[in-house]
Order: sequence, then structure tokens, then C-alpha cells
Amino acid sequence: MDNINKLYMFNSKIIRKLHAPIRFQRKFNAFRHDRIKKKLQDYLVNAEYQCESSLDESVNYIWVFWAQGYDSMPDLVSKCIETVKKNSGNAQVILLTAENFEEYATLPEWIVDKFRSGIISPMYFSDALRFNLLKNHGGLWLDATNFVIDEITDDYFTGLCTVSGLPDNEHFFIAEGRWHTALFGGSKGHPLFQFMDSFFSKYWKENDESVDYFMTDYALEYAYQNNIGNFREYIDSNKGKVDPCFVDLQPHLNDTFNSKQWNSYIRDTRIFKLTYKMKLKKNNDTFYDFLIKNYS
Repeated sequence: MDNINKLYMFNSKIIRKLHAPIRFQRKFNAFRHDRIKKKLQDYLVNAEYQCESSLDESVNYIWVFWAQGYDSMPDLVSKCIETVKKNSGNAQVILLTAENFEEYATLPEWIVDKFRSGIISPMYFSDALRFNLLKNHGGLWLDATNFVIDEITDDYFTGLCTVSGLPDNEHFFIAEGRWHTALFGGSKGHPLFQFMDSFFSKYWKENDESVDYFMTDYALEYAYQNNIGNFREYIDSNKGKVDPCFVDLQPHLNDTFNSKQWNSYIRDTRIFKLTYKMKLKKNNDTFYDFLIKNYS
């Protein structure tokens, strides 16, 4: 992220923390987003030209990536992956690391080399990896911190699939809660995946750092605005329908378990986005403790 964008991001966080008027926050964030869009425009336009209308029958793969290898993962990540395996249904779970991803991916050598040399971090690399895998094989990408409490059914593998994020009245995030890359899937050869794969290839060939922490969402915003692969139509007609409480549980992992609240979550949600970056309480009555005892 360049220094000017870091400054704009810092200022945006400050005015958000100070609860500045929503209208002002949206205006400032729109200016910040437009600046990043302009920096990415040429890469995005060129990537769009590479798209073809091609959908192929896919195997129901579930892709999970943990770069460091499965012997060194945090306990929460390990528990999450256990639940993916347990609830994979008819799908084949592929566990990817820095050692085996090349068996499935066809990323250009400059992305792989920059990842292995540390220029591209595992987080940014995983963004490029997920769309390359989906383009080549189709299936469903799940972040390693997704916790699954019930069977992943075949409808997750029919057409495009993603979930909605948190509401964003301030327009802080370019995605504005319309999608979440922690759960993303679709058919092999889908034009959206072709576009995203081409964008990352072109961008990382000429750059050694991401223009923004959420660069992937800016590319998806371009795809949304231009309805690449009917992405806008899918988002507009499916917002809030797939695992609507996907992001709701995470802030409450350390809270005392409440059965009424839990039942409201699981009424229509089977996959939850968690995080290993928060310190979890060792109490026996938290939501996280309930998850581990009952679902892992």
C-alpha cells in the first residue's frame, strides 16, 4: 500500500472512530476509493478483455489454504478445518500449503517467485490462488478460519456462490458488505474467475506491493459494475441469502453462550467466519467453547 493511501486509510479510520456524520464519511471514502480505482483501471480493463463466456462442469472441490503447513497452524484454524472435513458432504476437500499448491494451480512464475521470496505475503497470494483454482477447477473456496456446523450441500456448487459481509453505512469498504471473499465459489471457467485471474497476473507482473489491503474487492467492484459473468445480477438477487449470519458470530466468540442468540444464528447459516487473531477466553461458557464441544 503506498504511503498516500495509508494516510487516507488512517484518516478514514479516525473519522469513523470519531463518529463523524455519515454523509461526510461516505464522501471522504468515495474519494479514497476513486483514487485506488484509477490506479487499478488499466489492469482491470485489460483483464476484462481476456474473459470468455465459458462454463464447464466442475467437480465439487472445497479449497482450503494454510501456507505455513498444517503442523504449525493455530488451534482455532485446526478446529475449523476439522469441521470442513466433517461436513464436506459430496465434495472433495483439498488442503493446500506452500508445498503442494502447484499441483493444482497454474499461477504465472512471477507470482509464485514473489510469493516464495516474501515479496507477496501469504494473504495477498491466497487472493490470487483462490481465483486461479476456481478458474481451473471450479468448486468452493473456504478460508481456513471458516467454521462449518452442518453439511455443505450441492447448492454451494451451483453457479456463483458467495456470502454478504457486514453492513457498511460509512462506505469504508469498497465491497459495502455485498460479498465476502472468505467464501467464494462457482463453475470451472466462469468469466468472473477468468477476469480475476487475469487481473492478478497482470498486476503482480508489474508491481511488488498491493495498492490497497482490500485490492481484491476493488477488482470485484469493477466486475460488479461491468456485470462480468453476471456478477452484479447474482449479487443483487442473492444478497443476504447464503449464510446470512456468516460474520455475525465472530465478535461474540468470548461472550457468554446464549441459546436464543445461537438459535437465531443457525436458523439459516451453517458456515461462520471466525478469527485466530483475537485472544480467546478459556472459560467454559463462551460461544467458542460451545462450538468446540458441540461441533468440532
